[in-house]
Amino acid sequence: MTRTLSKPLMLLVMAILSLSVQSAYAQVRIDSIDLKAFKIPLNKAFKTSKASSSSCYGIFVLIQAHETVTPGRKFTALGSILPRTLVTNESRSDAWAGALAMRRILIGRTLDATHLAGDMATVQTWLEHLNELAITQKLTWEKPPTQPRQLRATLSGFDMALLDLLGQMYDKPICDLFDDGLSRKTIVRSAPTYNANAKSTYLASAVTKLHQDYPAIRIKIGLDFQKDLERLTAVAKAIVKSKVPSRTIWVDVNQAWKDSQTSLEHLKQIVDALIQVGYQGQFLCEQPTQETDMQALANVTQAVRQWSTQKQMPVKMMADEAIWTLDDIKLVLALDAADMVNIKVQKAGGIVHAMKMGQYLAEHAPHVEVYLGGLVMTDIGSWANVQLCFALPRLDYQTSGAPRRNFPINPATHPVKYATGRQLTRPTRPGLGTALDMQTVEPFITKSH
Repeated sequence: MTRTLSKPLMLLVMAILSLSVQSAYAQVRIDSIDLKAFKIPLNKAFKTSKASSSSCYGIFVLIQAHETVTPGRKFTALGSILPRTLVTNESRSDAWAGALAMRRILIGRTLDATHLAGDMATVQTWLEHLNELAITQKLTWEKPPTQPRQLRATLSGFDMALLDLLGQMYDKPICDLFDDGLSRKTIVRSAPTYNANAKSTYLASAVTKLHQDYPAIRIKIGLDFQKDLERLTAVAKAIVKSKVPSRTIWVDVNQAWKDSQTSLEHLKQIVDALIQVGYQGQFLCEQPTQETDMQALANVTQAVRQWSTQKQMPVKMMADEAIWTLDDIKLVLALDAADMVNIKVQKAGGIVHAMKMGQYLAEHAPHVEVYLGGLVMTDIGSWANVQLCFALPRLDYQTSGAPRRNFPINPATHPVKYATGRQLTRPTRPGLGTALDMQTVEPFITKSH
């Protein structure tokens, strides 16, 4: 005798079957991950107090995935690994070995593709697995970072690619994958950056040509203090005479002054010299002390705040090289070490980790300003910075736009575009915002796997 299911039970069974079919239909599987090492020469070398860069190099990460039930729907997601021995303490060979190991963890894994929050949680779990691998990876670089900071740029490349995949799956730009209710519509590039060896006359001339949208001019210093003093004085004089006399002077010392005493002596001389020529704008100083000595930066920050000249020419201190992880952010707050922090995608280990840092600051230290900085990178890396700019709960400064004129090619199928002046509008294309122009970049690929 055959029993007939009751109507409520029948509806329940049908609902379960429907969910099962929907889940099977929507699954997206990672089939393969291609790695392409690249090296693109710069038209002009970029000089800081630490070193000189004549090329942009790294590894493109290309994730190939498809829907398991409808294999006609395929995805190619893109990330960019930017290892820098003097920034992320990461050699190209270590990054390549790390990328090969990370790739093995991800191939064959699936995303549900029916619920964004669930898939975001899955991706974050995967990233934690990759981070655990990075921490245990044996490095060959002679000055490797401490374990929590290993292979951060390599991790960030996979973070970018996975978020690009999610964005394509859900038809959202990466910035809209983070449900924080933000509606930031535009951002303005804060400052152009000038080399540590740029001459006084060149910098003074540059001031007169700066686009009016720039609220600041950023200058690398730290090679020779007396020359730096002359350069900054020339810049201040030019700003005073310009149409934007309130423009901020922003210096990146890149740890060159090393200790708090030297930093305070140099800062006092700079402040006095700039005031003497009539400059009354704001002065930003980025990481004058060694990154391993957060207390030294705190000593400088707290001493500068007491100067009587603060009302006439405000001085703010920024932590840059000292910032890698959320724990570093917490240490800055515990020591009251800086007025501002620089969050770099590559040092944070990707957009997900950078967002956690930004969210923590917004919740626990809303008075601390946030700067999103970059590296020597193409539009592929710049797109990740742009997406993060629109996702962060707070953003005060950003210099992540691509220095496109300094590259012989642009590997992005969709370059970063300014709407007006130096203004960027909120991304609308799904995922990262661009794909890789393989035909254009092929001559600069040095290794593939």
